[in-house]
Amino acid sequence: ELLNGLDPEDDDTDDDGLVDSFEDFDQDGVQDTGETDPANADSDGDGIQDGTELGWGTPQGSDTDMGVFVPDGDGGATTTDPLDPDTDGGGVDDGVEDADHDGLHEPANGECDPNDPTDDGECVDTDGDGLSDAYEVANGLDPEDDDTDDDGLMDGYEVNQSGTDPANPDSDGDGILDGTELGLTEPQGDDTDPTDFVPDAYGGATTTDPYDGDTDGGGLGDGDEDLDHDGEIDTGETDPNDPSDDFPGDDDTGDDDDDTGDDDTGDDDTSVTDDDDDDTPADDDDDELDGWLTGGCKCSAAVTARDRPGLAGLVLALLALGTRRRFWRG
Repeated sequence: ELLNGLDPEDDDTDDDGLVDSFEDFDQDGVQDTGETDPANADSDGDGIQDGTELGWGTPQGSDTDMGVFVPDGDGGATTTDPLDPDTDGGGVDDGVEDADHDGLHEPANGECDPNDPTDDGECVDTDGDGLSDAYEVANGLDPEDDDTDDDGLMDGYEVNQSGTDPANPDSDGDGILDGTELGLTEPQGDDTDPTDFVPDAYGGATTTDPYDGDTDGGGLGDGDEDLDHDGEIDTGETDPNDPSDDFPGDDDTGDDDDDTGDDDTGDDDTSVTDDDDDDTPADDDDDELDGWLTGGCKCSAAVTARDRPGLAGLVLALLALGTRRRFWRG
């Protein structure tokens, strides 16, 4: 398998619903007559997967990627030839007749029968976008314009590959064209209006999801991050593939509102308050004395225990002076 480009740990390398050994049934590593290609999901290139053409509604093996595999829409009731792009030989490829490539004939949806050559004339593809004119008319598309919405993606590619809306240039409504989100630098077809199409300015180096308005899930839409909608991250823009930059100002990890850095525990004023908190009578006397000395204001906060011995001496001196004055007057 390694020598032939297959995955030895995947029983369905191309995810078309057929196991590799079923496609290369003689297991010689060569695509012989009558064998489909286990490394190519669409061996005849008509747009319909090999497993779908052969009528498989569920994969044969266990490793098929269900996001790629297209189950047959009619459960195998009809099949087409996975080795012939025009099974009925009517002149129109199977993938044009079965426009949505699901194996189910839906005439009401503008499809023709890939097993009936007589209706091929009704399923011409005038614009060559892979969808029949009848299908395009039935689905509101322009059968003479391979890119009806001018987003750079051909109508058939949007229906059968990207899953975007061929009638809406911005399928997810984020302001960025589908083709730009998928990294197109030029239109796929010939009919895209160049005044509407916006080429990816980053050359497809990065892409975003054309059916998810917020690719990175960060809460800010792709079009609000890529402000000029050109696919490139310019100065002043955020990255639509990086959720961490959607709202950078909302990170509180560096701005702690509890002011733990401004702790008042050191400002307890113990250096300017009375060390005794029990308000004993001696303390009350000291407070009265402090108020008398400061003109009636008990400014005890400005007087410490160290200052009191000096104050007591001053009071005694003043009392002695008053006694002497009374003595001399007497």
